[in-house]
Amino acid sequence: MKSRFSFVDRDTALRDAAVGEVNSLRPTNADPGAFPQRAGDIVDMRLEQAQRPVDKAAGEIRAVETAQRPIADDFNANIGRGSAASRNIDETYRTTRQAEQQRSAALYNDPAIAQAEVPVQPLADTAQAVSGQGSAVAPLNPAVQKYTTRFAEMEGNATMADVNRLRAEIEADIKANLDNGAVVQQLRQFKDETARYAERLAAEGSPAGEAARAASENFATRVQPNFREGAGGRVDATLKSNPNSPSVLPSEMAGNFLTRPEDAQALMRIAELGGNRDAVAANARTWLFDQLASRGVAKGGAIDGEKLALWRNRNSELVEAVPGLRQEIDGLVRDARRGTALKGEYATQLADAERRAGTVRSEAEGGILGAVRNKSPDNAAAAVFSAENPEQAMADLVASVGKNPAARDGLKAAVAEHIATKVSGVAPQNVSEGAQNVNFAQLTKFFEQNRGTLAKLYSPEEMNSLQSAQKVLAPLAKRAQQAGVGSKTAEAGADYWRTFEAGAKLYFGMLKGGGITRTARLLASQLDDGSAAAADRLLARAMFDPKLAKQLLSADAGKVPAPASNPAVGKILRRGEAARQLSGEDERGGGVRAPRPAPKGQRIGPA
Repeated sequence: MKSRFSFVDRDTALRDAAVGEVNSLRPTNADPGAFPQRAGDIVDMRLEQAQRPVDKAAGEIRAVETAQRPIADDFNANIGRGSAASRNIDETYRTTRQAEQQRSAALYNDPAIAQAEVPVQPLADTAQAVSGQGSAVAPLNPAVQKYTTRFAEMEGNATMADVNRLRAEIEADIKANLDNGAVVQQLRQFKDETARYAERLAAEGSPAGEAARAASENFATRVQPNFREGAGGRVDATLKSNPNSPSVLPSEMAGNFLTRPEDAQALMRIAELGGNRDAVAANARTWLFDQLASRGVAKGGAIDGEKLALWRNRNSELVEAVPGLRQEIDGLVRDARRGTALKGEYATQLADAERRAGTVRSEAEGGILGAVRNKSPDNAAAAVFSAENPEQAMADLVASVGKNPAARDGLKAAVAEHIATKVSGVAPQNVSEGAQNVNFAQLTKFFEQNRGTLAKLYSPEEMNSLQSAQKVLAPLAKRAQQAGVGSKTAEAGADYWRTFEAGAKLYFGMLKGGGITRTARLLASQLDDGSAAAADRLLARAMFDPKLAKQLLSADAGKVPAPASNPAVGKILRRGEAARQLSGEDERGGGVRAPRPAPKGQRIGPA
């Protein structure tokens, strides 16, 4: 009776089973995707760790800026307020000036002074002196001539009331002739003489003298220094001579007092007279801060401590003249410098952190971890072998992802799959669907090129097994280059095993080499009908599977491990038992026999 299993059916079933079992010899339940995923996790973790100092330093800078911004905003709030502050200062000046003028006039108009008689001779003497300043070529101005003529005719005494009225008349003529300097100068000689009457009267011990002394002291201490001299005197003179001058407009009044220290001191004295020192100081501060803020002392949300300090140092006396201004500016400079120093310190930390983060990012994304990060297992494994320095890349990878057992097993699985894909090809006419026909020459070349790289992944024991397999398979690689795919007959298969045995004996010695050959042939015969194609696949897998390589190269042919001691090989052996029942092979002769026909009516294979 013809077997229900054809030769092709048996070959396909056993070959597919063998290939499947051999390919399963990798870490149990290994997930190739675990290692690129782990690489991605490590990269993300390193990037996150490197980013933390960056975020921390940036946060510190933002905190300093947040603290500085309200101070700068308060400083910049003075922009545009200087004009209003100047008007307030103008009002203080004019009000105080008017009050002091009225006070002085009241003192000089005291009845005791007004009724006191004084000699007119000093005025006559002044008139004679002024008359001598004219000539036929340059006669005196009529405004002056009237006084020289009038005073020259005066005799005897006059009351202080008469002198005061005369003084007021002279002041009116001065104001009317401000455009003629010579006339003003001559008229002031008469005015000054009228003022000296009060001084002479004050020297007397009479009641009129006492009153005159009080009026003179008031003028000397309150009017003269504040409204006749210095900035206050200049403003007073301008108001009298040209009240519409731009320099004395209310919006510009502060500029008359807050550009020089002595002028600021004059302003504060006037404020003291008016009893509003604090208000004037506050307006002076606002006007000065408006000037500073408009010049960019507080740009970008922070006060420039160095600019402010430079201005303070250059205007130290001016700053001192305004009550409280020195302390405030010193505090602003101190806080601004502290903020600048902190920002500089944190900026340095940020730059260092960003530099380190950039290095980490470059190493993480540009190194092997970045190359395999979140890629498919095959592409990730390919990235290792195509790296500029594959050995270092594998070492770095094992050192990082290898600390995770699942990732390390996944790495081994991915490398095995990549190798299988890279060095194998499919020959549909000779191999069943899905099986792989191994190119030994390419496989051996790949191993030699990447021996050091594989050594970074496998343990020394595993590498010993793989390297031993390579030595044995070296003749097979050469043989494979000379043979066409699918051309191996039974005779070629025998020649194949002779080549294998020769390589094994050369490498291991006569006795051990023969034992290794028996083991390999036994395993091959259990997988299939003993053809070289089956051995190809088995031995090719052994080249990169340390467990299988060790089994082939060291096991006793008569003591093949049971499934309990080697589960992976045990699975293959169970499939091999089925192969023996199907093929009827006899290993006693060391070769492969043709299948024996089954007795009539007897079923082939397990029941």
